[in-house]
Amino acid sequence: PSAAFAWRMKNEAFMADVSAISDMKLRISWGKSGNQAISPYQSLQRYEPQPLVIGGASAIGFAPSNIGNPNLKWETTEQLDVGMDVGLFNNRLSLTLDYYHKQTDDLLAVVNLPPSSGYATTLQNIGSLENNGFEFSLGVDLFSGSEEFSWNVSMNGSFNRNKITSLSKGADIMAPNISFVGGAHILRVGEQLSSFYGYLEDGLTEEGLVKYVDLNNDGTINALDRKILGDPYPDFTYGLTNALSYKGFNLSVFIQGEQGKQLWNSNKYFSASSFYRGVNNIADVVNRWTPTNPDVNAPYPKATSTLNFMASNRFVEDASYIRLRNIQLGYQLPINNQRIRSARIFVSGQNLLTITNYSWFDPDVSSFASGDLRIGVDQGAFPITRTVTFGVEIGL
Repeated sequence: PSAAFAWRMKNEAFMADVSAISDMKLRISWGKSGNQAISPYQSLQRYEPQPLVIGGASAIGFAPSNIGNPNLKWETTEQLDVGMDVGLFNNRLSLTLDYYHKQTDDLLAVVNLPPSSGYATTLQNIGSLENNGFEFSLGVDLFSGSEEFSWNVSMNGSFNRNKITSLSKGADIMAPNISFVGGAHILRVGEQLSSFYGYLEDGLTEEGLVKYVDLNNDGTINALDRKILGDPYPDFTYGLTNALSYKGFNLSVFIQGEQGKQLWNSNKYFSASSFYRGVNNIADVVNRWTPTNPDVNAPYPKATSTLNFMASNRFVEDASYIRLRNIQLGYQLPINNQRIRSARIFVSGQNLLTITNYSWFDPDVSSFASGDLRIGVDQGAFPITRTVTFGVEIGL
């Protein structure tokens, strides 16, 4: 079910003399929807073919491929939106504001299983999630009405916070493992979905291995010393578009960014681990602990085949960024031809510049689907491509 209500206040008598306000409308909507979000037959016990040999001859048999869950249900999301549209000065300035509240129940996710089950994961309805957010967009005609020159600016931003409101039996849920450090995401009531979870590092030991903080002071480093290290969600996202035209020339520039975002940089395990597991490493690993440089504050531990890396704050990085998403310059050719109605040449660039403190290739990647709870992980993810395009548009 859903319902929506809108009130155009500008049409009311009490707004008739407010000349600066060109338009004003209040919007309220509510709805409830189901989200299947999974492939067919996930609730059933499924079988897959397996090759085998019977009496010296090859044959095909079938074996279970999953654990069925007959109680599996769709996710259900209930959402309330309240918004306002405002136009000022003959709509040369337009503003849209929206607040929303979403409550998702029977959240679908892939969760770990104990090894004794014979399977690594299964799909379950794990609990409920709450989202609250605010979005805005602003458009301004800085220069208009001129046949030779115009300049339009539009910007938008969004803020969102999520919180787990309930879990099955109230117990924490760990996401599937990441590489060899184990699970690094946790679902906990009152916290954000898939928060980063692990150990705090405290430099290196005298032997050059990673030293972890004993949070509960029991003299042993174990699972009880883990804590929430951050989350993969930005504090806010934003975008800015400029569109200019002068005579036959036109220029558009789109800038986009995210602030307060974190990523789990799993690449460090493979390529910034002092040659552990025999793989090539980044150049900065030359600053690791060595017998001739026994610095317990060195950024990398010693080279060893028994490195004690665990899921820790070493892998959590600030991935805030601002990016030049698109820039395009074009020229409308003067055409006086009965067969060709219009012609335009242009050059366009995508993702030409990114400003970030993130240490790896791209701060805007994700190696796993969100359904398995490993959100915000960079593990060998291919970076976004940078492209330059030249083109001609012809209208006949």
